[in-house]
Amino acid sequence: MNKEILDIARELGKNIKDSYEYKDFLKKEADYENDSKALNIQEELDEKNKLYKKSLAKSDEEKVDLLNIEIKQLNEKLMEQKTYLEYINSKSNIKKTMKNINNILEYYTGISEESNCGGCNKGCNK
Repeated sequence: MNKEILDIARELGKNIKDSYEYKDFLKKEADYENDSKALNIQEELDEKNKLYKKSLAKSDEEKVDLLNIEIKQLNEKLMEQKTYLEYINSKSNIKKTMKNINNILEYYTGISEESNCGGCNKGCNK
């Protein structure tokens, strides 16, 4: 029986890989990764976020406030990039599909991948 289940899982994986949604995600990801302007903004944003965390740890409120403004501006700039928006939307769609698949499996088996039970009320006292 285990082999049958694994065969079904492999078939599901192949179907996901062949789906329009997954292919669209790969294309949008490649488009974003080839957009130097969007990547430069993302890189700058990542750097500012690192500085923000360091400044926050040092309780440098003036620098935190300044970085907060810069991060907000960079986020707005990044959200104006078509390739980035298409990438995050496509990524969100494929993640929703994968979550729905997991939800279906959890519904039929009662087994959750999460470490906490999430309130299943089956009396396990977790």
